[in-house]
Amino acid sequence: MQVDSPEKIRNLAVAGHNDTGKTTLVSSLLYAGGAVNRLGKVGDGNTVTDFDPEEVERGISIGLAPCFVPWHGHKVNLLDCPGYGIFFTETRSAMRAADAVLLCVNGVAGVEVTTEKVWETAQEMALPVVLHLTKMDRERADFAGAVDGLVAAFGRGVAPVQWPIGAEGRFEGVVDLVHRRAWRFAKDGDGKGQPIEVPAELADAVEAVRAKLVELVAETDDLLMERYFEAGELSEEELAAGLRKAVARRLIFPVTLSTALHGVGASALLDALVDAAPSPAVRGGFPATNLGGEAVELSADPAGPAAALVFKTLQDPFSGKISILRVASGT
Repeated sequence: MQVDSPEKIRNLAVAGHNDTGKTTLVSSLLYAGGAVNRLGKVGDGNTVTDFDPEEVERGISIGLAPCFVPWHGHKVNLLDCPGYGIFFTETRSAMRAADAVLLCVNGVAGVEVTTEKVWETAQEMALPVVLHLTKMDRERADFAGAVDGLVAAFGRGVAPVQWPIGAEGRFEGVVDLVHRRAWRFAKDGDGKGQPIEVPAELADAVEAVRAKLVELVAETDDLLMERYFEAGELSEEELAAGLRKAVARRLIFPVTLSTALHGVGASALLDALVDAAPSPAVRGGFPATNLGGEAVELSADPAGPAAALVFKTLQDPFSGKISILRVASGT
């Protein structure tokens, strides 16, 4: 698909520890966005991003793989990264080409070795991070407990922007804390939620967590803080805009959730990525080196000088050598 400006693009490296369901999540997002007509599964060997015969046979990702999802006029580029430490160079390459990281964390196991490694690399590259709790339908999957673990590991900037409807095997929907809206998903459906009212039994918990989010966002901007002190609240538009800026500045790390294998939460995650993840234009300068060996930053200007980063080269038996590149400037 074509987009008319860099503001309509989201470039995300989907990274995390092995067996957190990254490839399954990417498949779920592709299906929900209509990029494919069925949900690919690792167990069936038919996912879009695990196409290498070794990956199909072993049921794990070995190299990074790109794909994109069209969503509400935006192009969401996803780089599916391997989770095993021996393939971390592939993950680094994907992160170098991305504008943010979608860091997947097992909702039961919590923070693991590669989780911390991805976090540290994102810090080193100054990349924003969106945290995503996976497999939330599993036994002992506890959203509040998992969030507490993320806060303990990564600091108070970690903040939920979604809340689950149901738990473990009864997990069936997601509440958007920013916009006070909710969706219920059909298990093993198309990944697109049906809008519903926020369940009455969750209303108090949702408002309490949302109030903490509002306060955290207000702390990141002096004007929002003044507005918060004056009115005791931020409007929905102010909260969404403030969150977007805070995520881009690595002041807030939003937490989302899903169970990708059954398609619960897919469309809500795409909404959150379009809403909160930075575009190339918002990210600012893309780090590069000129021909003189000097460090420079390239702006995401379609009319600027043409420059691109080759971040993956592979040998295809039918097409020959294929290089995949990220356009940093120009067209």
